[in-house]
Amino acid sequence: MRIIKIDSGKEPLGMVIGTPFINWIFITSKLKDEEELIKTHELGHVVGHHLTKIWFIISLPIGNLVLLFLSNLYKVGILNIFLTSTYTLFLIAFTLFIIRITEIQADLNVYKKLGRDSYDLFLKIFNIDSPRKMPFFSKLTHTSRRDITLTTGDPIAALTHWEIPLVFSLLSADVSLITTYMVLQNINTELSLLLFLASYLSFLMTYFTLSFLLAFIIRPIVSRLTSLTDRGKLNLSLLISSVYLASTSIVLLLFLIDQLTIFITIPMSYVTILLSTWYFIRDKRRSLIIATVSFMIFILVNILILVSRIFVRL
Repeated sequence: MRIIKIDSGKEPLGMVIGTPFINWIFITSKLKDEEELIKTHELGHVVGHHLTKIWFIISLPIGNLVLLFLSNLYKVGILNIFLTSTYTLFLIAFTLFIIRITEIQADLNVYKKLGRDSYDLFLKIFNIDSPRKMPFFSKLTHTSRRDITLTTGDPIAALTHWEIPLVFSLLSADVSLITTYMVLQNINTELSLLLFLASYLSFLMTYFTLSFLLAFIIRPIVSRLTSLTDRGKLNLSLLISSVYLASTSIVLLLFLIDQLTIFITIPMSYVTILLSTWYFIRDKRRSLIIATVSFMIFILVNILILVSRIFVRL
C-alpha cells in the first residue's frame, strides 16, 4: 500500500485504486488539519478489501447474465431484450448499493479512529452544515446520511429504508419473470410483451411490499440481539427479509429446472442470510440466532402459503 499526495483541492479529496494485492491511496495536499479524516476513510477501503469485494460480489450477477445468454432459455427477441433490460437495471442498482455499503464501512472506520469529532471535521472539510448539502454524485455513492455513521457508528443506518427492498425486489421480479417465461413461453409474442410488463411491475411491487411486512415480523428479534440504532435495526431487518425473498424466487426458478437443486439453494439461502447479518453486527453467536430464527419464520410463512393454496384448490 502506498499513500500519494496530489496537488488538488477539488473533489474527490481522496481515492483508492489498485488490485487485490496492492493499493494506492491518493490524498489531496491542500488539506492539513483535516487530512487524517480523509486518510482514515481511504484506509478503511484498503483494510476492508472493498475493491476486491466489490468486483467479486458484482461478478456473481454479471456471470449469471452471461449464463443466461448462453443457455437455451435465451433466444433473440423482444421478450428476451426486455428481460436483459430489466436485469441490467438490477445490475446498476445492485452495483450502486454495494458501493454505498463500502463507503459506509469506510466512514465507520473513521468513527472508530476519530470518534464523534469526525463528523465536525467532515462538515469543516466540505464547508457545509449537513451531508444532505453535498453534491449529488457524492450523495449517490456515499449516501446523504453520513452524519448517522460518523456520530453513532451504525454500520447500516445511513442507507435509506426503501433502497434495500428495492434493489432485491428488482432481482426477485426479474427471476420471477424468467420463471413465468419458462412456464408461458409458447403463448403469442405480442400478448407476451404486455403480460410480462404487467407481471414484472406486479412482481416488483409484491416483493417490495412483502419485504417490509416480513421485516416488521423479524424486527423484534433484531432489536433484542443488536445494539444498532432504531433506523439501523429496521434496515438490517429489511436486508434479511429482502435477501430471503430474493433467495425464494431463485429457489423456485432452479427447482423448475432441476428439483434436486433445492438441496443446494435452500442451505445457500440460510448461509447468505447468516453472512449478511454477521457482516453488519460482527457477532457470530447473535448472527447465528438471528439468521436461524428469521429463517424458521420464513419457512413457516412458506408452509402456510402452500397449505392455503392447497385448501383454495380443494
